[in-house]
Amino acid sequence: MPVTSENSVTAIPAAPPPRRQIQTWQDAEHNAAAWMRHWGHRDAQAKPGGADGGIDVRSRSALGQVKYQAAAVGRPELQNLFGARGHDMRKQLFFFTGSSYAATAVEYADRNDIALFVYALDGRMRPVNGTARRVGRPPAPARPAAAAPPRTPQVPTDPVPVNAPGGGTPTVGTASDRSSVARRQRWAIAAFLTVVVVGGGIVPAVQKHFLRSGRPAGGLNQDVTSRPDERPSDPAALLKDFKAFTASRGTAQDQAVVEHVVAITESASPAFVSTEIETDYPAMSTETAEGERVSSLFTDFRKTQGGAGRTVMRTVSVYSATHTVLFYTAY
Repeated sequence: MPVTSENSVTAIPAAPPPRRQIQTWQDAEHNAAAWMRHWGHRDAQAKPGGADGGIDVRSRSALGQVKYQAAAVGRPELQNLFGARGHDMRKQLFFFTGSSYAATAVEYADRNDIALFVYALDGRMRPVNGTARRVGRPPAPARPAAAAPPRTPQVPTDPVPVNAPGGGTPTVGTASDRSSVARRQRWAIAAFLTVVVVGGGIVPAVQKHFLRSGRPAGGLNQDVTSRPDERPSDPAALLKDFKAFTASRGTAQDQAVVEHVVAITESASPAFVSTEIETDYPAMSTETAEGERVSSLFTDFRKTQGGAGRTVMRTVSVYSATHTVLFYTAY
């Protein structure tokens, strides 16, 4: 491949190529190569002379054909350029002429993504079609990467004491030690909640203790007013009234859920009213949704039973057929 000094380019020119007088076909080819380098094809080189299949300027990313003639360029010349590219469809095709293009040539170029340019005798380029206007722009200059901020050493702010082997003095644990401690804390919390929710362990037990003693649970910090007229309702009447309330105000789905309620019992003290609702649902109901619905309906029912203005704390526990807690609430 003949290479002249004009082909020795190591960087994309930031400015358009300088104007030059186009007096020969070699001038036209070197001018086209200079413009292709300006548009981002930095290794574009003109190939004066030789059998080249119609390719006058070559690049790893583009091919160009240059015509130094007075006649208008027709469709056949563009078809030859398209065929010379072969199977490497990634390469952009450029066509340059100092004259003009036939309408059929422009139509063919638009369909096959060929950029058409007309060069002036002083070297300037004019785009003819949309592809030429798209590819005939220099690439945007690369922005320098922002310097990364200096990294500050990470200092633990809240070290977790870890017992030393053999019962020695506690030491500050490593990251894995702290992670292990955190896992043990999460397991402890999960175990506590399991006892509270599954089987109704701690909360019902605390309630029953204070209900038997007639004293409020001080740990709950409830500011309550004793109401000596709080008395447990008759279980059968309570169940009947609750179902009648749901039948008159609830939806069909609410009524279907309440049909699974088989018994309601209440324990009362001056400060507490504890309600236990027995259902015939299995131990693991549908994600406790039924238990939550029963509890919500009963809470609405109780709020219509003349308890306005009272500061008594009420709790509702909904149980399955095996006396597993399905839902618990306090209000």
